[in-house]
Amino acid sequence: SSHLGSKEGEGCRLHTLRVVLRSFAMASNATDVGAQGENAKSRELLERVIPEWGEFAEVHLLWPLLVQVSITIACVPLHEIYRILYVKSKAFHRFIDRFIGRTGKLSVESPIVVLIAQFVQIVLSAVVVALYAQSSSNIHLANPSLVYQKPFSVFFMILYILRLMQGGFTATDAWGVSALVDIVTITPLFVDHAPGTAWFNLRFLRSYLALQAYECIQETEYIKNTIGELPRRVALTLFRLTCLVICFSGIIFVLEILGELPGLVPVTVTTNMGDLSFIQMNYWMVTTISTVGYGDYSPTTAPSQLVTIVFIIAGIMFFGAETSQLMEIKELLDSGKSRYIARQKDHNHIVLTGSGASRLSTMLQEFLMEVLDPEGSGNTDVPNVVILSETEYDPALKDFVRAKLPVNVHEKVFFLRGSPLSSDDLERVQLHRATMAFIIPA
Repeated sequence: SSHLGSKEGEGCRLHTLRVVLRSFAMASNATDVGAQGENAKSRELLERVIPEWGEFAEVHLLWPLLVQVSITIACVPLHEIYRILYVKSKAFHRFIDRFIGRTGKLSVESPIVVLIAQFVQIVLSAVVVALYAQSSSNIHLANPSLVYQKPFSVFFMILYILRLMQGGFTATDAWGVSALVDIVTITPLFVDHAPGTAWFNLRFLRSYLALQAYECIQETEYIKNTIGELPRRVALTLFRLTCLVICFSGIIFVLEILGELPGLVPVTVTTNMGDLSFIQMNYWMVTTISTVGYGDYSPTTAPSQLVTIVFIIAGIMFFGAETSQLMEIKELLDSGKSRYIARQKDHNHIVLTGSGASRLSTMLQEFLMEVLDPEGSGNTDVPNVVILSETEYDPALKDFVRAKLPVNVHEKVFFLRGSPLSSDDLERVQLHRATMAFIIPA
């Protein structure tokens, strides 16, 4: 009886164990099915929230391009209206010189308006970049932050118009880097997107505009007189590094998510080095000869390894030699020993020389203001001015040209070092092609 009871108990335990194992198996299968369902939902969500190349190009490239072309066309009459008002209306002239300025720098009588605008530009642009990082990390969630960016964009558009006004509404300013960043980051907010794809954009580029605003603030006399040059330079370097990392990271992020361009998918060949294509080999060669070397590829055959050794040595020599040449050219330009070359073919230029051409005087100041006609704000008839001096230039003269003249005007002034008695130096300033030449006395 005891033996039978023991067998019956063991059979009951075995039955219970089978039921438990069967329950675990059913739960495991249910979990696998649920996981597969979640994965399928995630894949479906990703396909829904990530646009194709065509959709992305339409919203973030085509529409901004149409807006850019329209603004360029509008700048033609606006520039003429601005020029006429600046010359003939004393009130408008006074307003521009006092509050807006005619350069990219804060050389205005009352910079408080521009300073506040640039500070708000930094803050709002930083917020936009932070919201971009948040939305790109939570693409499966509803993103209300996109709603708040439209009011930000209204302020950005005001700053955009302010920059165009500083340049006199010239078409060249409309195609500047800052203006293009504004267009590609603002326009898509007002264009219809495919459902769920609004998070995928280029608004991380606003970090560049924050950098521009910070550089503008650093140029104010108050900052220069309050903060030492070394702290300002360190802060500027950190700001530039941050902007560089954000922009480069964002661009790679976007390109990797979009994938290969339709119709341009590279065909790879399987080798011991990996699946290779000509584009991949170009990428690998640049990282190799620049001594970066990510390690994602490495040659496996003896001939390619030997050749790679030669390529690395040649790359080091190449970059060293080219860097030295660039430094020599920079030193040549800084010393004024370069050659005057007109940016536009057959553009008129005049030559100034003499013992008084190297320092700022009332006569030279009035002469430059009269010849360059800064009130014309980009008049195409304004000639280039090439100054030739045997002695080193007075820093006050260069500061006057950079600070008191609009950007599109002070770029017409060239400082060269040399003697008016030297035929080689006269050739460098292209005296034989000059419209006029003036000798400025001491």
